[in-house]
Amino acid sequence: MMPTRPAPDGAISYVADERTAGRLSRALLRYRFSRPASWINLLVLVGVTIGVGFAVGEPWMGPYLMVILIPAAFISTYVSVARQLRGPFGAATTHWTLFGEGSMTIAGPLGVTESPYGTFEQAWTGGGAVVLRIRGFRVVHLLPAELVPAPQLDRLLSGVDGLERR
Repeated sequence: MMPTRPAPDGAISYVADERTAGRLSRALLRYRFSRPASWINLLVLVGVTIGVGFAVGEPWMGPYLMVILIPAAFISTYVSVARQLRGPFGAATTHWTLFGEGSMTIAGPLGVTESPYGTFEQAWTGGGAVVLRIRGFRVVHLLPAELVPAPQLDRLLSGVDGLERR
């Protein structure tokens, strides 16, 4: 990873600490499970585990498997995401945002991105993070909430239909 480009005048800066990656990982999981597709996947998992119990002639096995598999899925997803975020959001990494007239610039160790405000389809805030979903893609910008203060969030979201604040 390359060092973050110096922040221009007017930018909002944030230096990650040792807890940032974990905090963002938890927020991203909360965001994912606020979406209907995640609940559909969870219902499919419940149906499969109950079906396995009946298929092997042991109906009690379905609930038993759910008690094991569902927490295991949550924990493994959290650990995996936190591990992936330790690089770009590891301790002492520098990030900044700059809000312009029609776009925002996001910078961090992975590079600099400029996104017009109309690019965002959905925004979710919660758990100390802001998740901005890009219109027409499954891609999101995941940012510590410190990089998007309330006045900038309101400005950013003026054209976004699906605002969810938590």
